Amino acid sequence: MANAVLASTPPGPFVLAGFSMGGWVAQVVRRARDRVSRLALISSSAGPANASERDMLARAGAAAATGFEAFLEHVLRMAMHASHLGDQALRDAVARMWRDLGPTIYVRQCRAAIDRPDLRAVLQDLQIHALFACGSEDQVTPPALAREPARLMPSAHLAFVDQCGHPLPMEYPDELAALLRQWLNA
Repeated sequence: MANAVLASTPPGPFVLAGFSMGGWVAQVVRRARDRVSRLALISSSAGPANASERDMLARAGAAAATGFEAFLEHVLRMAMHASHLGDQALRDAVARMWRDLGPTIYVRQCRAAIDRPDLRAVLQDLQIHALFACGSEDQVTPPALAREPARLMPSAHLAFVDQCGHPLPMEYPDELAALLRQWLNA
């Protein structure tokens, strides 16, 4: 996925932002340090999957492969903040995102996340403006996983959005847009 991003990017510097699995696609920074001028990881982290995360991802992939609709209901309750579960339009939009992805691609993403590289050393060497944004109650990528890479980069800005779960761009799009504007203008 990272190679596809690089192949589709015109020559020269670019700004890179990734949400959730897209944060792992941001590993392109390893291959193009001289081209990435700013980096934002949203509801994402930089370390390798630990044993419990690998187990959770393996179970999620297996559940998605055998019963995707039932899996979606479970993952919505885990991913979204409790205060948003009653918002049917938001629930439908988040579920549609996963349905559009489909079980086959979701299972591949779980496998990729299990085997993801450790980007912490790469981030530590970057001298660019970075933003790490996360829902304060994200159960998929808990805030501690956003704190760790932010500590590695002196120029990093760490932001948590209150009463927010994993789908930060969908639960609080205006707040995320404001954070991204601040990051781009810093």
